[in-house]
Amino acid sequence: MKKNRSKKMTANNPWVTKLTGLSYQSLLFLYVGLIVGFGMIYYFLSTFIPAHGPGIPLGAPVWYRFLDSLYFSTITATTVGYGDISPHGFSKVLAGLQSISALFVFAILVSKPISQKQETALFEMHQLTFDDVFTSVREGFFIMRKDFDDLIVEARHHKTLKPTSWENLLTAYRQGEVLFEEIPKFYDTEKQLYVIDIHREQLLIESVQRTLERLASLLKTFDEHEIGWRADEKHTKRFDEFLTLAEKTKKYWHSQSLNREREEFTELEKIFTEIIGLRQSATS
Repeated sequence: MKKNRSKKMTANNPWVTKLTGLSYQSLLFLYVGLIVGFGMIYYFLSTFIPAHGPGIPLGAPVWYRFLDSLYFSTITATTVGYGDISPHGFSKVLAGLQSISALFVFAILVSKPISQKQETALFEMHQLTFDDVFTSVREGFFIMRKDFDDLIVEARHHKTLKPTSWENLLTAYRQGEVLFEEIPKFYDTEKQLYVIDIHREQLLIESVQRTLERLASLLKTFDEHEIGWRADEKHTKRFDEFLTLAEKTKKYWHSQSLNREREEFTELEKIFTEIIGLRQSATS
């Protein structure tokens, strides 16, 4: 709710966004510009319309009135107000507007370095979190490959799988679903805090590719030793759910990739086609 309100306020006040987006130097120049600009207005009012200008002596030299106008503008901007020079007439309105605008700019000017440090700290924290998640996903796919390797060895030696091994396979599928659900998060272009770079993307694609190749090898081993994996309703249901999610993720992944012409995506497509073909073929 707070985020939505913040977005609405920003949308309704684009000038606030522009002002807060200014650099530290630009804000400093703007603050000084307000002082000088209002000082010149006070000078012209005190010179040509004394009834609506600051209380500066009329007989004072030009440069004296100008310096007094700058002085009055400065103490007004800083909200000090010593009282030695008082505004009259229309200059009261100007003094009020200057106090509000200068105070607003000064508040942004003071908070700018702090907000920049907070943004830097937030970015670094998000990057560390991203690196941890990225490493965990790759490690997760490595564990899946290890589980598939163990099942391949068992199938070749015993021509069947123990009930616990079937459960391990279902667990591997569930783990695979969780891992594939993490991949789209690496392409979070909306928040733009951190997006995967091309080198990490290549590592991730290779990790997924090796995992799916190992799965295809496992299914071929099942067929080779006549292990009826298609007849097990519990297994096929979980397998189909995993394959559907993986293929959906692959399509989105390809559309968001930093390099859509990667040969690795072509290889992934071939592996998916092979696995789908194994799923649909009859038991030999």
